[in-house]
Amino acid sequence: MKVKSSICLILVLLITVGLALGAYYGFKVKDTQIMPGVSQLRMGLDIAGGVRLVYKPEGEEITTEGLNVAQMVLRNRLDVKGLNEATVTIDDTNSDNRMLVVEIPGFTDPKEASDFLGKTAKLQFLESQTVTDEEGNEQEVLSVIMEGADIVGAKAEYGNVKNDALGQNSYYIQLQLSDEAVTKFADATERAIGNIIYIYLDDEMLMAPTVHERIETANPIITGEYTAKEAREMAELISSGALPFTLKVENEEYIGPTIGQEAFTVTVRAGIAAFIVVVLLLLIIYRLPGLLTIIALVLFGSLFLLVHEWASITITLPGIAGIILTVAMAVDASVIIYERFREEIKSGKTLKTAVDLSFNRAFSAVRDSNLTTVISGCILWYFGTGPVKGFAIALVVGTVLSFIVSMLVLRFMMRWTSQVVDKPNKHVYGI
Repeated sequence: MKVKSSICLILVLLITVGLALGAYYGFKVKDTQIMPGVSQLRMGLDIAGGVRLVYKPEGEEITTEGLNVAQMVLRNRLDVKGLNEATVTIDDTNSDNRMLVVEIPGFTDPKEASDFLGKTAKLQFLESQTVTDEEGNEQEVLSVIMEGADIVGAKAEYGNVKNDALGQNSYYIQLQLSDEAVTKFADATERAIGNIIYIYLDDEMLMAPTVHERIETANPIITGEYTAKEAREMAELISSGALPFTLKVENEEYIGPTIGQEAFTVTVRAGIAAFIVVVLLLLIIYRLPGLLTIIALVLFGSLFLLVHEWASITITLPGIAGIILTVAMAVDASVIIYERFREEIKSGKTLKTAVDLSFNRAFSAVRDSNLTTVISGCILWYFGTGPVKGFAIALVVGTVLSFIVSMLVLRFMMRWTSQVVDKPNKHVYGI
């Protein structure tokens, strides 16, 4: 039993070290980066500096649904440009004057950012029709088939579009239409067989593909003599969608990284200093259980970083404050458990029984404190904006992870330790 418990403890230690190294350096298989390291964490505007744009929507009726659509369109345009670390939030602190706030860390030119973000981007699919005016003269006019709201997305693909043995591979654009748009597009392509459907963005023609047959699918394709770059750019433009109203730039500014980096450095140093003090106190007061808590804290920190790297969560200064707070909560849970453990040992219980009873009796208190913290964090995230959301995300993720590590991993380590060191030695357990 002692050998098995020792092996389990060593295994946990090795896993913790492995996850810590993976969180710091990242995970890579051959030449494929599965998980980025700490150096590639997404930093917020308050740390990395960058561009901050504030847009005021202008139109006859600004609805919540319209703002949500505009937010998604701006988000999509940022993703198309590869600016995945940027954030788009709706500032509705003033219900009569709601704004869209875009923050792009690492970007240096506010004018360039507002140029590709602030366009109305009126996307239209048009067909040519012959109409007769009041004087009996015939003329061709372009009528709208679909607009930006009908297009879910578009992407560049490469393959055999003819699906036969003689067909050659080529680049093409595959659309994804909304359910309502499928019927409209099918009817329009039936009318336009042998003719052209025009695709316009901001009153400028993007392309004019010829229709060869009725197209009744949610994923039609547009073929042509496209290079990889041309197909990708066309798909990106179509995917940009359409804003439901005009966006007026209320404020655009560049925020330098100097102050944020200094604040980040000071905050990290303070966090490290606090961690060292906590480690020393745990070792002095609780001895071996304190050492197990330190291992659990390293495991918690590694998992926290890995979650942020995997989910591409932006790190902000308030977020770092949330991390430090959740570390304190994890230590607090351990202190509650260890004090219970001491009481059980003093009452004459065996080590194994004392471990089980201490965790069982501390569970409700730790669970309730963590649950109320998660609820508070969710409320902050729902109602907050910008830095408040960053703090809330770090608080919720950290609280959940600290609870799992404290109540599961730490419990198993304490059980295995009680089987290796089977006597309640005061020098080992600080009793």
